[in-house]
Amino acid sequence: MDSGRQAPAIAPFLAAVTGDPSGAVPQPDRGMPQAPAEPAELLRVVPLLTGLEQRALEELAALGHERTVPAGEDVVRAGEPADRFYVLLEGKAAVYSGQRLRRILTPGDHFGEIALLHHVPRTATVRGVTDLRLLSLDRDALLGATPDGLTTAQLV
Repeated sequence: MDSGRQAPAIAPFLAAVTGDPSGAVPQPDRGMPQAPAEPAELLRVVPLLTGLEQRALEELAALGHERTVPAGEDVVRAGEPADRFYVLLEGKAAVYSGQRLRRILTPGDHFGEIALLHHVPRTATVRGVTDLRLLSLDRDALLGATPDGLTTAQLV
């Protein structure tokens, strides 16, 4: 068989599988560009932290703790007491309210601020869809990174 041509019986199969009438196998999807992996750079794009000076972002990043979570493991669970705010550095996480999937988080997304700032139990469960790399900040770090740091009004 000529290596440059597909056998006639295979062409319709490849066309059906690939969705391309020619049966061409598409190149792997590279996806959307990843957000910067450096914590201070990711903090810059977190809507809650917009407007902070670079120095304050660097201080927050330095006060934060990096954590890895394997795929399938819960980062936080609904009803638990809140002690940390999280920024997703790498990976994808699912947010559940009860058994219902609410959204998928990607690098640059954050969670945990509602329960942390309002002193209420967690309102949702966040579970790793893939392995996760997270930056976490406790309440004191979040609110007091600089003398003129964040106020609760900025974060709500």
